Amino acid sequence: MKKICAVVIAGFLSVLLADYSHAVDEAVASIHSSRSHDEHPAREQELTERERAWLETFYKGNMLADGWERVTEEILSKTPREMQEEQKKVLEILGEKIGREWCRDNQVRRIDTRMLRQWGEKLKQAAEEDPRKLAETIRKIDQKVNEILN
Repeated sequence: MKKICAVVIAGFLSVLLADYSHAVDEAVASIHSSRSHDEHPAREQELTERERAWLETFYKGNMLADGWERVTEEILSKTPREMQEEQKKVLEILGEKIGREWCRDNQVRRIDTRMLRQWGEKLKQAAEEDPRKLAETIRKIDQKVNEILN
């Protein structure tokens, strides 16, 4: 009986991981296709000194809010180990896109702090409740960011 249960559980887990892996692959493809081929992911490329300071705040956070690096760590800690490397890449790309817009002057930026909080909470919630849905959450946020920026 124990062997049968173990086989059933192993089969169930392999199906769940396959579904999760497929969702991650789709999110990665979506985010990669949304990037211009001419873009070079340099955090501080072509930013003013003030924008660089705000971009640093975006990544590192402050006493009022977690930064993107902390949010990413928290999410990855709840992500299955075999998916962490790919999720980290996707979150880095998404974070760069969001951060480079958010660090701009308030009068011209199209992504504000309220959006950062909402997206951070959605990502944390997805990672906490069902890490398999995280890839879909990332894809939806990336899609929203693209709509805002284009």
